[in-house]
Amino acid sequence: MSTSYNRFLRVKSIPLKVNLFMWRLFLNRLPTKDNLHRRGVLDASGLLCATSCGQEETLDHLFFQCNMYGRIWPLISGWLGFEAVFPGSVDLHSTHFSGLGGASKSCNVLLISIWAAVLFTIWKDRNNRIFKNSHATIEALVEQVKFHIFWWLKSSFILFDFDYSVWRANPLNCLLQRTWSHGNHPLSKVSIHKATLSLLDLAHIRVSPSLLGLKGQTSEWVTVEYTSPIPSIDDWIGVFSPANFSGSTCPKENGRVYPPLLCSAPIKFQYASYLNPQYNITGKGILKLLLINQRSDFSFGLFSGGLSNPKLVAVSNKIAFANPNAPVYPRLALGKSWNEMTVTWTSGYGITDAEPFVEWGPKGADRVHSPAGTLTFTRDSLCGAPATSVGWRDPGYIHTSYLKELWPNRIYEYKIGHKLKNGTYIWSKQYQFRAAPFPGQKSLQRVAIFGDMGKDEVDGSNEYNNFQHGSINTTKKLIQDLENIDLVFHIGDISYANGYLSQWDQFTAQVEPIASAVPYMIASGNHERDWPGSGSFYGNMDSGGECGVLAETMFYVPASNRAKFWYLIDYGMFRFCVADTEHDWREGTEQYKFIEHCLASVDRQKQPWLIFLAHRVLGYSSCICYAEEGSFAEPMGRESLQKLWQKYKVDIAIYGHVHNYERTCPIYQNICTSEEIHNYKGALNGTIHIVAGGGGASLSTFTSLKTKWSIFKDYDYGFVNLTAFDHSNLLFEYKKSRDGKVYDSFKISRDYRDNLACTMDSCPSATMAS
Repeated sequence: MSTSYNRFLRVKSIPLKVNLFMWRLFLNRLPTKDNLHRRGVLDASGLLCATSCGQEETLDHLFFQCNMYGRIWPLISGWLGFEAVFPGSVDLHSTHFSGLGGASKSCNVLLISIWAAVLFTIWKDRNNRIFKNSHATIEALVEQVKFHIFWWLKSSFILFDFDYSVWRANPLNCLLQRTWSHGNHPLSKVSIHKATLSLLDLAHIRVSPSLLGLKGQTSEWVTVEYTSPIPSIDDWIGVFSPANFSGSTCPKENGRVYPPLLCSAPIKFQYASYLNPQYNITGKGILKLLLINQRSDFSFGLFSGGLSNPKLVAVSNKIAFANPNAPVYPRLALGKSWNEMTVTWTSGYGITDAEPFVEWGPKGADRVHSPAGTLTFTRDSLCGAPATSVGWRDPGYIHTSYLKELWPNRIYEYKIGHKLKNGTYIWSKQYQFRAAPFPGQKSLQRVAIFGDMGKDEVDGSNEYNNFQHGSINTTKKLIQDLENIDLVFHIGDISYANGYLSQWDQFTAQVEPIASAVPYMIASGNHERDWPGSGSFYGNMDSGGECGVLAETMFYVPASNRAKFWYLIDYGMFRFCVADTEHDWREGTEQYKFIEHCLASVDRQKQPWLIFLAHRVLGYSSCICYAEEGSFAEPMGRESLQKLWQKYKVDIAIYGHVHNYERTCPIYQNICTSEEIHNYKGALNGTIHIVAGGGGASLSTFTSLKTKWSIFKDYDYGFVNLTAFDHSNLLFEYKKSRDGKVYDSFKISRDYRDNLACTMDSCPSATMAS
């Protein structure tokens, strides 16, 4: 790529997705019809432009010469106040358009943003014509360009404070009137800020019992009874914790502005008419809700006005757990060495209140105490709203203890405790786990892998990101099959808290039966990490302002730097290389060097099964979202990594992010290297790519295109299992969450010599030179 194009790829106002599109455009790697023809994907009869202009579709034709799309450029330049005739090639056109504003660097940058918006709008319409048989008029496309660039600038520059009508009428003045500075997105507004006080004498809400966890339980059902003299279909019940959820708890941001009535989002909510069909007539209702210990008391509010215009009409009595500070929700994770296990848990005890530790030992033998480190964070540690505003909730304290020098495959018992200053001990219940096998050990080794699970409410209530409908089923099936699972990988999009911090407690409570018994390893996903200006590779707002802080604190991973979420796991006959797709993985980066080291350093005689794990799909996916991009994966994913997968003979690469299941053939450079489907013998000569993102979040649609490399697709929730029987036999299974049955499977059988054999691009080139 010419260095002259670099300035087009480093404009912060352009979203990363569009930047990646531009990068591919300048390299002529977009899947235009002429490029697809050169790759043998499309025959000569299918080369005509999607606009029916009668010409063959090439990059220059599509964007700059087409009789249809070419009409956009004079309309946009006229809107900006310029008259120009543009060249018909990408290099000349880009230089000409960005130079319309003269020598001003800031104006050039903004014109590049507009140029990119036009190109991306054309590309999307072209794809709609091909894949959806729909298209927009030229006038509508021009309006889309104006709208897109308005929001790009609004999101990127603090001083761009114009209304859309002003921008649309005179864009050049808007561009020139401000000295631009890059900033974060404005704080999102949540409906709880709009709440008003409308207490009614005849409205009541009462919750029982008032004291929970008397027998040490960490969760308990409560009964909510309520009445309203003016019931409505959109009345709702909000559960708040801490119980004092008034504006007195709001952070002081501006001394001249009164705080809102409420500034804390409820931890869950339910409509008053739920299971109470007569509520709209009688004004009376009863709900059963499940609460977990979250280090504080609770109160309930009855609201009218719906979620968008809430009016608080009644407040309940306060209820609490007997010991809200108790240690809860232990999470096991493998340590940095194979014979180390870590235990992480949450409590309300800071290091000045009590000493945290784990009491542990081999089953039936003497116990020892291992101290724990303690972490927490403040609102200032986070990056933006809602995490710093209505979603904020005190996280308590997160403790991690390191249990070392474990014997392979031995059963250990443990319980977590805190020694108070007065000498009193606070204990959890007792748990147990099986230590990991040593690297290369021959034993039965069983691993469960999935992504994008999130959490759901067993009581039917709602929470702010209520789209993880399959989460409970996946969790239940994993618990039911726990005797056949030794290790779990949750490869990104963990809780889907999206800035509502209370949801992390609820997630750790949901997975406690799993995470307290087997190592629960996680990878970083966009809903944990991504936030503009925070160092994430993708500059979107998917984390809700968490920017990785919650995932890095709530769960342990054996990374050298937990802010860089890549690490390796040696587990018996397996080597797992876990990538972090929310940081740059491309050649030359720190992560790329780690990935190559992880793949290159494994001894395949001892650990024959080499598995690559990542959140975003860096390999292959038939999701419609990727098909419309023409990449069938994250752009730049395969370009950077497939030579490593091939060189080091990665057996299986597994991803989340796309919420469905799919399996490819063993593949290299878009070509299947085996015609076998279920029983692979000997060298694979490529890597099998798996999408296992159906853990719980709303499902992703497949494209209607028939991809040659896709062997099995399933639009359903599920997870995958890997079972290593010995050094020569591996079983892969895909199970649905709704019934736990196997719906897809394959076996790999091979000897060590198969790993030594050369395949395409897996061995150094040899010459006859002396």
